[in-house]
Amino acid sequence: MIPNNLNKRLEQRLREHEDEYLTYKQFPIFVGTFNVNNRQAPTNTLLEEWFYSGERKDIIPEIIAVGFQEIDTSGGAYIYDDKKKEDEWESIVRKTIQVCYPAKTDDDKYKLLNRVRLMGKQI
Repeated sequence: MIPNNLNKRLEQRLREHEDEYLTYKQFPIFVGTFNVNNRQAPTNTLLEEWFYSGERKDIIPEIIAVGFQEIDTSGGAYIYDDKKKEDEWESIVRKTIQVCYPAKTDDDKYKLLNRVRLMGKQI
């Protein structure tokens, strides 16, 4: 354990040199959640209206975080680890992202970082 006075001195020294190792940058993030109420994902549908519901349609988010609630509330979804409905909704999100924010290069493409199920929720 670090003594309190040493900890304070360390914090002060880090603050004095933070411009050497820290860079502050603002970047846009799109965060949304949608209760699908156990409905099947509609075919040939995109979510552009939802993704473009903000005031600034010209801003392209660097991070997109989407959550769905009540994708599959059937007992079988929990017992058998059935992800069919999750996959369908994820496909709609991927297609919507491609339409709303088309990639100019491979580096511009959005990548799925994680997909988590919390008892009927996908985040």
